[in-house]
Amino acid sequence: MFYNHVQSGLTRARELKHGETLRSSPATVRILLAVFLIAGFSSCLFGQTASTGALAGRILDPSGALVRGAEVELTNPASGESRPEISDASGNFHFLLLPPGLYELQAIKTGFAPVRLVGLNVLITETLEIQVQLRLASVKGSVLVYSEAPMVQTGTIALGRVVNQTAVTAMLSPSFIQILRMSLASARIGRN
Repeated sequence: MFYNHVQSGLTRARELKHGETLRSSPATVRILLAVFLIAGFSSCLFGQTASTGALAGRILDPSGALVRGAEVELTNPASGESRPEISDASGNFHFLLLPPGLYELQAIKTGFAPVRLVGLNVLITETLEIQVQLRLASVKGSVLVYSEAPMVQTGTIALGRVVNQTAVTAMLSPSFIQILRMSLASARIGRN
């Protein structure tokens, strides 16, 4: 609709005869209004005016993937002013209409180590673009390991086996005791 008004004003301007002016025509008002609106909003669209600048950035994880929901805080150490922001679904953040000067930026996200950038120089009518690369946070914790005695004894070459109650009872039978006595007696005889 706005475009149609501008077009009709331009058509009317072409149709003027020599000596006529657009001074009082509604088309002139529309054209001038359009020019002023475009000029006025263009500075807002870029986040700066003739006396301010802007800072825009993107938060990335160590693999280069975008990080959404990171807390970003921009601080002007000279004035003490700070502005908080949250990175959007594309990992982007924006700080608009900043007075020129040096700034510090801190980005925090759960699971990542905080990142702090200093000396970010914002200039008049410029948008400083940065990328913030987060690093994984170190995890502090303790691990409790329970240990049982090993089934294999590595300190000896002797063979053994687990003996159940039936085997023990059979060993203590009268015939086993007789065999044991004979073995011990023959061992004594062999020494002498």
